[in-house]
Amino acid sequence: MTIIAESVLVSNGTLVVCPASLVHQWAKELEARCEAGSVSYVLYHGANREQSILKFVLSLPLLTLMLCPQQYILPSLCPGLLCQVGWR
Repeated sequence: MTIIAESVLVSNGTLVVCPASLVHQWAKELEARCEAGSVSYVLYHGANREQSILKFVLSLPLLTLMLCPQQYILPSLCPGLLCQVGWR
């Protein structure tokens, strides 16, 4: 993780973007197929979205296709955690 500006962190991690109907399935698959404690994920979906930028960057974020354009492509309309991370 690298800081490139006051409000932007560069992540070497993976961002998983999927349809809302599959986001919980991705979480279940991670739990079922990965050794306990080897993968940390953050479910960024629904009303109780993760608000910690550090936890978001240091984990595997799972988010929906609906949130991706709103918070990354059009950040001025809906600023969020995605705007604060430089994804590679």
